[in-house]
Amino acid sequence: MNRTDHLITRAAQFFDHPRFRNAGEAIAKKRSGLGLVFWFTGLAGRLRLGNMALIVFVTLFYGVFRRPLSGPVFQYGMSANNIRSFRRINACAGRSDLDERINGVPLPLRARLRALGSVKRLWHVSGVLRRHKASNGFSRAQLVICGAAWLIYSTEDLSEIRVLCVASDHSPIKMALLHIARERQIQTCYLQHAPVADYFPPLDYDLAVLFDEHSHAIYQRAAAHREVESRASVQILPPFEENASPMRLDSPPFRTGIFLSYLFDAPALEKLILILSGHPGVSDIFIRRHPRCKADLSDLLARPCVFEPPHAEMGAFLDKCDLALVPNSGAAIEALHLGVPTFYTPGMDGIEYDYYGFVAEGIVPLFDPAVLADSEQVTRFFDKEWKQQFARYDSTVKTDLGVARQAAGEAYLELMR
Repeated sequence: MNRTDHLITRAAQFFDHPRFRNAGEAIAKKRSGLGLVFWFTGLAGRLRLGNMALIVFVTLFYGVFRRPLSGPVFQYGMSANNIRSFRRINACAGRSDLDERINGVPLPLRARLRALGSVKRLWHVSGVLRRHKASNGFSRAQLVICGAAWLIYSTEDLSEIRVLCVASDHSPIKMALLHIARERQIQTCYLQHAPVADYFPPLDYDLAVLFDEHSHAIYQRAAAHREVESRASVQILPPFEENASPMRLDSPPFRTGIFLSYLFDAPALEKLILILSGHPGVSDIFIRRHPRCKADLSDLLARPCVFEPPHAEMGAFLDKCDLALVPNSGAAIEALHLGVPTFYTPGMDGIEYDYYGFVAEGIVPLFDPAVLADSEQVTRFFDKEWKQQFARYDSTVKTDLGVARQAAGEAYLELMR
């Protein structure tokens, strides 16, 4: 098996997980145009020529391919959460000068054309893709992007890069970049940017900077399940700007914050707001949407007690809330860190029940409108035993954040030497 086959095989095994089937279906329901794209991709991917055409299209027109600027580090991750992770580790290392280099510059057309210059290489990658079946069009699209990324970055000059740093390690472009970095003996660093699940790739990096011990344990289980060993040096760096706050709550009526996933369920949201707006224990309802959620909420916001604060940062948003209702999202941990009682609202997105295991682990209780009767019912769950358990998700409950920042920054600087 050559190097391209190995990369695509690993990607195919990863994107065959049911999570991506569910994600593809949820995206197709929300955005019918993308549903058509996934259908066409799945159809074209059955043929070698079809895969070839898909690779050419992605290579030429997919906008997120980036070229690193000269310097010791290429930090690649396009989402807002990714960029925050990069800025955080740069600050810890005293290298905020690297912030302006995050995600480099857009890949020029000349480089895209050069990647397609060898018909032999393009034909080979197309054949590898055709041999690997995908469970749905969404997963097939990820494999095509992975193949295109390999063609692009295997022709790029990365000789000045000493460290490839990614935030989230399971997008197809990052898979290809990491694969190439290991071949060229470029140091690799993974920054956790959101809660992790046990189907994520094992920690195969020179340095992994994780949020908490719970996430580390998940990665260890994932590696054991695959009968491999995690080879990364691990540092714990909580994703917060301050130490944990004690739980706080005034008397009802409560100002209630609702967090929306990117793929939120509109009927479920409307039902929840109907319950809350008619409850005497609720005064105002504030909505915070996922950064990529562009849904029209005007009908809901027309109600007198429902508001969406404009561009509010997490802390500013939670300052408006007495309690938080969260779907499958790492926002639950952030809200608890800031001392806001937080509850899980199942069925509010297209992801399976308790995706991150917060309910099963006793970190976040299920929401029941009955708790809105008084403050004691809201905070009853969050006792001393809960605090001990929560420390596995937020080490600042017990350890000063400055200690973790210094250790992570020093480890990151060491990679660049």
